[in-house]
Amino acid sequence: MRFVAYILLMFLVASCSSRETDFESKASFQKHVNDPDNGFIKQQESNDLIFEAKLVPPLSGENSTECTVHLRIKRKDGGAVLDYGGVDRRMALEREGYLSFDLREDVEMNVEGHSFTPVFHHYERNYGLKPSVDILFNFMNLESDKDVIFQYRDRLFDQGLIRIKFDKELFKTCHVAE
Repeated sequence: MRFVAYILLMFLVASCSSRETDFESKASFQKHVNDPDNGFIKQQESNDLIFEAKLVPPLSGENSTECTVHLRIKRKDGGAVLDYGGVDRRMALEREGYLSFDLREDVEMNVEGHSFTPVFHHYERNYGLKPSVDILFNFMNLESDKDVIFQYRDRLFDQGLIRIKFDKELFKTCHVAE
């Protein structure tokens, strides 16, 4: 009986600790998240565009479980993203307005049919100085023991539904030493 209780206790400790990861510095945490081999960076190509999503898992010390998805949209030919499809300057400015204010409605994280909308999004204006568009999305209270799908319904470039799957193992609370 003691042996069975010991095994159950070890299983419980292992399952709890598997939901957390320790890093010795902010630099080592960022290096881990930015390494494409670790699964935090995924991409989907659609016609002439590349949609790249980077997941930043929750950090310890926060009041609730918060994760961030950094979406980068770039053209395969290296051109300006907002000019995609040969639009004029007025249309490119309308696209910036959409990215700044209305985009949040077209993004969600999906866990087995349950949708989580972002509580915040930030579009980084770059004034055409770099060949990509960068947007950050924050999701609260997203703890998952199932795979999670980041969904973006593209209305700007008529690419349809962009779905990027993140493995459930990435949703661990990370402890980063100061």
